[in-house]
Amino acid sequence: MAGRCERLRLCAVTHGFTVIFLCTLVVCSAEGVVEGFEGGAAVLPCTVSIQGNLRWSALNQPILIRTGGQVLIEQNTQWKDVISLVGSSNNLSISKISRQRDDGKNFTCSDAQGTGQQATTVRVLVRISGVGIEQASEGQVTLTEGTPKTLTCTVTGNPNPNPFYSWMVDDGGVTGQGSSYSLTADRSMRSVRCTATNKYSDGSVLSTKEATATLNALYLDTPSATTPVNVTEDETAILVCSAQGNPQSTFAWKMSKSAEVKRTSAVYRIENVQRSASGEYTCNVTNSVGSGQTTVQLVVQCE
Repeated sequence: MAGRCERLRLCAVTHGFTVIFLCTLVVCSAEGVVEGFEGGAAVLPCTVSIQGNLRWSALNQPILIRTGGQVLIEQNTQWKDVISLVGSSNNLSISKISRQRDDGKNFTCSDAQGTGQQATTVRVLVRISGVGIEQASEGQVTLTEGTPKTLTCTVTGNPNPNPFYSWMVDDGGVTGQGSSYSLTADRSMRSVRCTATNKYSDGSVLSTKEATATLNALYLDTPSATTPVNVTEDETAILVCSAQGNPQSTFAWKMSKSAEVKRTSAVYRIENVQRSASGEYTCNVTNSVGSGQTTVQLVVQCE
């Protein structure tokens, strides 16, 4: 029986004046585990032979006793309002399970002398109501190309769930697991997605939610320019500086050994150029990522 799990469905079972409504749960009998979701019902099996009185205990304290056909519920426990026996069986019903109260707790059925014991552990899952990526602003994550950034997947539920996480970039398959994910982005990446899933032990899904954010990769390429530029006196000299960047870059042209900014665009046009304009020009490129520069040699020749 190792690893055997079976899905049971309890349908409106009436016991006295108590009606247990439709609820699905998973019983892993080999491990003595009953799984259910927050606020749902759970049935704990008692299949051992009970001689005489039946006793159910939790935290080593009796919570329910059946003696002489009468069911007595201990009133000094936190389970007094949610437990009952299922029909004439020895199985215990918890009408509304709670992770805070029940998760990880051992429940034991036995006879009044404590012999013939059968222990069951309750595992309570919580439905996921929402997922988000903490670093996203208006659905977008901004990061610098080539620099790792840790993203955090946040989930909501009541109480807070404890799901399995997976990460995916551009629908390219799972690239990470866990609530935190270190992403080193480049400009070709378009989106990142976090998926949070709660699963039963048999692999079936209780709930799953996902959050997607677009990626805004910041970068600045090394500036480049064609050099030298040869032109005849009185013609127009055109110096061109190229640099791809995000966000948009600013340009500043200076003649070497001069602090004066000659032009603030990628293209620097010098009309009616004279021989005195010959020399080395520097193009400085800047954006929020950083800055870079390149030089152009201008050669003005006589007519």
